[in-house]
Amino acid sequence: MAVEEAQSSLTLAGVLLNTLPVVIGGLLTAGGGFLGAFVSYSLGKKKSKVELKRQKIEQLVGAAYRAMHWLDLDKNIKLFGYQSDLDAPPISEVEMLGTLYVPELKYEVARLSLVVAEYSQWIVKGQEEKLHKSKISDETVKAYKPIYTELTRAVGALAEKAAELTQQLD
Repeated sequence: MAVEEAQSSLTLAGVLLNTLPVVIGGLLTAGGGFLGAFVSYSLGKKKSKVELKRQKIEQLVGAAYRAMHWLDLDKNIKLFGYQSDLDAPPISEVEMLGTLYVPELKYEVARLSLVVAEYSQWIVKGQEEKLHKSKISDETVKAYKPIYTELTRAVGALAEKAAELTQQLD
């Protein structure tokens, strides 16, 4: 009986020793699979964040150019009787995208918002003159060029900085 117990324990020890490489291999395979999936997920998540940032930068720049066009259309409608429908001002979209997705453009977005407000005030002044005096004063007409120039510079600066940010994402 002692011989049988010795053989049984030798057999159990042998089985354990024989299965040990299989168990270790299985653990390594499972760990490698988990690690590979984790690394792949992390890289994919980073790529998704970069792609989202790039899309939001493009949307922001597009909205900035639409804001410039919107102001020109607003001017033509309110001062020169142009007939057209006017949607909501795109500057709100510029400000939202800048705040939520591209804080690096905070200065450029703020500058553009300020210039848009100045341009809008110029339009209101022209409307008031047209309403009360039947025409827009020469002084107000002359004030257009510097305001428009500043608007194009603000949009250009925002687009330029956005292009730099996009290149840094690569």
